[in-house]
Amino acid sequence: MVETIQLNNASPTTFLGYTHKGITITPEPPQVGKPSTITLSLQNTGTTPITICKIEPKIAEFGIGVSWTPLPTVGSLVLPANPTAIKEVSLEWTPTKGGHRCVRAFIHTSSSLHPLCAGRNLKIINAERTQSRWQTPFRLGNPRDLRMPVYLTLHAPAQVSAQILVQEVMVQPGKPIWLDPGEEVDGVVLLQAQTNSSVARSIRVEATLGERFLDGFQVEVYRAACSLPSGQIRQDELEVSPLQRERMALVA
Repeated sequence: MVETIQLNNASPTTFLGYTHKGITITPEPPQVGKPSTITLSLQNTGTTPITICKIEPKIAEFGIGVSWTPLPTVGSLVLPANPTAIKEVSLEWTPTKGGHRCVRAFIHTSSSLHPLCAGRNLKIINAERTQSRWQTPFRLGNPRDLRMPVYLTLHAPAQVSAQILVQEVMVQPGKPIWLDPGEEVDGVVLLQAQTNSSVARSIRVEATLGERFLDGFQVEVYRAACSLPSGQIRQDELEVSPLQRERMALVA
């Protein structure tokens, strides 16, 4: 079943979320110097046609509060009032550096004063059955013109323990991360399965800047039942620094 960005003229919602699987990048992750295809799968779930005046896609490094690079604008199109019809819009982009990416599409329609915003700030980990620990690097930034505190909130299920490090320092719940205007820093989400059973879980990280919601991202982990005894992991499973390994031990 194809995942889609669902649009409806009758809906007042302009922010359509940051985990849309109706936005895809092929190949994933992108490869430096090789063209990648970004595809938006659009669906009209309403009872009237939707006229899209233009779509402004943007791309950024995986993270929150980071700077966005505009991609070529997509021209006008009409989505018929047919909930079974899916319109795919594709464009090419060639990365100059490696790594996972975030994509955001600003969709301007004739019926909305403000553009609809759909994003894919999502990483999917299809793990081997012998793996129990993972790490997801990300960038954290302050897009404002004032020095401000960023607060991170972690949502993780019982089957997977999680911890956040920013600049190799463990983030404590409720503690601010102060960033200068336009400053961006490195972070990492450390994950560890707490069961040998199969895992299919989502972990969300969301940020507020001051008192306002900034953005978020989601990591999905899929793994068949683990074939190693409880607590045992492969020695080559992760390439981490000694400090990160020490932090990961605290998560267990």
